[in-house]
Amino acid sequence: MTSICCITALLITGGSDNLIFSIFSRLHKRGHTIIVYSVLPSTKFGSMKKKFEDAGIKVISPHKIFESIFLGLGVLLFSPIFVVIPFICLFRIKPIYSHYRTLYFSIKNKFVYSGYQLILLLRFFIDHRKNNYSIVSGYHAMVCPLLYWIRILFHIPIYYTEISSPKWRSKTVDKIHDKKYLNSFDTIFVPSKLIGEELITYDGLIKTYTIIPFFIDLPPYCFATPNRTANTFGVIARLSDEKNQDVLIRVLKKVLIKNTNAQLILIGTGPKAQELRNLAHSLGISDQIVFISHFERVEDIIEYIDIVTLCSDAEGMPLTLLEALYFGKPIIGTSVGSIPDMVFNDYNGYIINKYEIDEIADRILKIMENSNLYCEMAINSRELYISKFHTESLFKKLLPYYENKY
Repeated sequence: MTSICCITALLITGGSDNLIFSIFSRLHKRGHTIIVYSVLPSTKFGSMKKKFEDAGIKVISPHKIFESIFLGLGVLLFSPIFVVIPFICLFRIKPIYSHYRTLYFSIKNKFVYSGYQLILLLRFFIDHRKNNYSIVSGYHAMVCPLLYWIRILFHIPIYYTEISSPKWRSKTVDKIHDKKYLNSFDTIFVPSKLIGEELITYDGLIKTYTIIPFFIDLPPYCFATPNRTANTFGVIARLSDEKNQDVLIRVLKKVLIKNTNAQLILIGTGPKAQELRNLAHSLGISDQIVFISHFERVEDIIEYIDIVTLCSDAEGMPLTLLEALYFGKPIIGTSVGSIPDMVFNDYNGYIINKYEIDEIADRILKIMENSNLYCEMAINSRELYISKFHTESLFKKLLPYYENKY
């Protein structure tokens, strides 16, 4: 059996970390030695570190004290700029806090994140002499430089899994700036063709990519055809700009004209929470919206939503839609990331344009007003999960790469 190293950015209760757990807990059960490295320190809230350790997987992450050390080093080296910024603001309209904010994130990118990766590289060097890693598997764009240097220095096969949208990432500080990183890796996994093509267009990928959809462990569930009409729509997602939950609030206003029993269910937390509540209040529909900020088990809250509706600007492969398929929910979503592989018009839902508020409302009402259509789409979502996204089937496709049988 082999020793496998997994490197990720941060172990939190996010979709990609559940994917990592599903893959490596299964490899561990097959007798492989697994060690997971987190580039950034574990957080007290929402950390999956204990879940990995309970499954017998060792997790290594740096101490948070290093962040203060690296920030201090950055501030020391950039101290002249701190003094100059007030004078710069005399000639520029940009507010002084914006300059300091930009400088802060520049320090984090240049010193904090780079410092953490250097620590991990040194730790990897020590551990590799003991464990003799056969494969290094990396997740998140920020670890690409680290994976590159491991490939150069230790000549170990590198597997990289693209978990987000390169198109969206190209507009942020998380962009993979150097195309030599990706093209030095041995295998590139993507959840769909669209994400693979985005890697080519936006990150300069030249090598071929391998498509294996994401999969996660889901609780035992006996699907039953709904015997009622649909009255709720909503989503489980972070309350943030790119998820566009404000669109769903405006859609609800339209839906309520024809279905006064309709409700919007928004499950999750994030920076837009208060803004969304304020919007609902201004439209006079607060009583028809349910905000759920925290939950322990997805099976306890998924039944609140009859029609899963996701209006994101960008996605890799949204695991909230994977859950929707598993639990047999009609889906309405934008045509980004892997969503077109998960939603088919008039089969298990509809692909929509987030700017077409009336059209989204009409699609939701069409399902709500036709109980037969609602039942049919629920069945089709469940069947699509079984045929294309079943966890064990997808793991069998991935397994040969880790056991050198492909």
